[in-house]
Amino acid sequence: LWVLLDAPLSSRPATVIFLLMMFLIILSTVTFCIDTMPRLYEHDPGVSHPFFVIEATCIACFTFELSTRFWASPDRRAFFADVMNMIDLVAILPFYIELVAKGVEVPGLAVLRVLRLVRVFRLFKMNRGPVQVFASTMSRSARPLYMLTFFVLIALVVFSSLLYYIEGAMWDSGLQTFVRHVSWECTTPFSYDPPLSWARLNASAALRERHSGLGDPCALLPLEEQDLAAAAELADAEGDVGSSDLLLRHALYVCPSTYDKGGCRTVWEVSPFESIPAVMWFSLETMSSLGYGDFGPVSAVGKILTMIIMSSGLLVLSLPISVVGSNFTTVYQYLQMQERREKMQLEARRRNEKDAKQAERRSTARRTKVMNAAKMAIGVTKSEA
Repeated sequence: LWVLLDAPLSSRPATVIFLLMMFLIILSTVTFCIDTMPRLYEHDPGVSHPFFVIEATCIACFTFELSTRFWASPDRRAFFADVMNMIDLVAILPFYIELVAKGVEVPGLAVLRVLRLVRVFRLFKMNRGPVQVFASTMSRSARPLYMLTFFVLIALVVFSSLLYYIEGAMWDSGLQTFVRHVSWECTTPFSYDPPLSWARLNASAALRERHSGLGDPCALLPLEEQDLAAAAELADAEGDVGSSDLLLRHALYVCPSTYDKGGCRTVWEVSPFESIPAVMWFSLETMSSLGYGDFGPVSAVGKILTMIIMSSGLLVLSLPISVVGSNFTTVYQYLQMQERREKMQLEARRRNEKDAKQAERRSTARRTKVMNAAKMAIGVTKSEA
């Protein structure tokens, strides 16, 4: 019974049982993920909820399988020492804990549901080859990985400190934080021919905001900030029509700009490089060529330093990783040679067993033939007597 449940490749029934358990693991994992979709999620599902029924059925099967293996185990102390068995136990305990604590507000209890997903590691029992290759590769590459960690930490401290003081260029005593200059806002005239009235400009959303070519649009300035002198001259030329229908040939907008066009207002923002540990996140994602784009430098010196970080990251990461890749190839080739050797030994053993059976059959046939011949000779002798 122990071999049937613990060794999936020992026999066909053992493989069938293992595949059934793998199907239940995949089913429970898919159910766990789909249950979080907003249109299907229920904060407190009842016992009749389909997802709860599926999860309860899978947990019951896992519990029965684990209990049966524990009962049939030849060495129960070694059973608890096996990591895979502990994974199975940790995967089913959160369900029973949630079931007992149902209706009781326990902080952090929902986090236990994530532990159910550790049961997917049982897939490694079907084929331990990839796990052995990975473990052997990491073991052989321990020294290069130590060097990689050391160089990355040194680079993080140095580059993060430099970026922190470059990008956090100005201290705002009111906000009590560093601020940095990001852009300018410049007054820009937009021409309208024929002239448009102020009432029409202010009433139309498409005219209150104009495309600037950057992220933020151009915004129409208030009436008191418009060129009222030019508007008055235009009104005198066409007749006084009142301030509400003031005609504007050139409406003034405030537009974002990447450079100072003259008379522009400087725009500041709170620097996302708020501390050296926060900058370490940016430095690490830059060194790894990941680049989430959640924030970045805006100053010329900061951008130059970021390019240096990217270049150094390629050098720091590539050299040790090449050693890890070489060790992986060596271990994988060794594992393939070992598998071929075991396969050849198995084929040789089967061939020897087949030859031995054939030799035994020939020997048996010879003995039978000799015995038949002896019986015939005895029969002839008796008949002659």
